Amino acid sequence: LSLQYAINDTISLGVGGMYMTSDETIKDFIEAGDPFFNRNEYEISAQSVNLRGDFAIDGQIMEDTYVFSAIISNQTVKVENVFFNEIGKAEALLGTLLVGYHWMWEQFNINLAGGINTAISEKYSFENVTGVDDSDVDGISTGFALEFGMGIAF
Repeated sequence: LSLQYAINDTISLGVGGMYMTSDETIKDFIEAGDPFFNRNEYEISAQSVNLRGDFAIDGQIMEDTYVFSAIISNQTVKVENVFFNEIGKAEALLGTLLVGYHWMWEQFNINLAGGINTAISEKYSFENVTGVDDSDVDGISTGFALEFGMGIAF
């Protein structure tokens, strides 16, 4: 879900977020009759919160135009193995720069953009019955970003 507000003809600011959860049961019976040591039940959740700014490069934000976007987001993924009581968690603060095109029809719009996604800060943790192992990742990791969006302007 994302909400954006056009502060003038060429700039819009927005906030967004996402939450996903899934309960997956994976059963591996490697040896018949011994299901205890080969059973895994996972609970998976992911969430993201972001702030963004969009700038219309050659037109107005509510028209067909090329758009430059800057996004900062915090993303968290958690995987819990219910059967063995283990929890893995990854968290990252990301900065994204995108250039793309924005199509506008009356109130309906579509955008397609590509760019660079950089993890400014990354943290990983793993917890089981023996304790917690936390680690920060040194350095900055960078990758490609692709964005496709649809929306309604009102």
